[in-house]
Amino acid sequence: MVENLVATAEYYQEVLGFQFDTFYGNPPSFVILSRNGVNVMLKQLTGACRQTCDDGPPDFLDAYFWVDDLGALAAEFRHRGADIVVEPANREIYHGRDLYVRDLDGRILCFGQLLQ
Repeated sequence: MVENLVATAEYYQEVLGFQFDTFYGNPPSFVILSRNGVNVMLKQLTGACRQTCDDGPPDFLDAYFWVDDLGALAAEFRHRGADIVVEPANREIYHGRDLYVRDLDGRILCFGQLLQ
């Protein structure tokens, strides 16, 4: 749920590299964004706000995405001006690496890659 669907969708497209074909509703109230076969659905809701947690970021995540090349994705996000909260770092708990990014609405998105 987001307060401003158009602004959030455009941020996901321009900064995070997601794509979408159309907004649904008049005025726009729903959109499906896609990147590398992963879909994210956003719905506009007046007064929508991010759920909070005492732990706060980066311990509280709003979404988690598996990726194949975290280093390239981090470089792309830096180039596009993304708000990187935590640079790629090893996570021994699952033998992988994580990158934390804050979206336009303050939500924390984690992109992770398993190490070989």
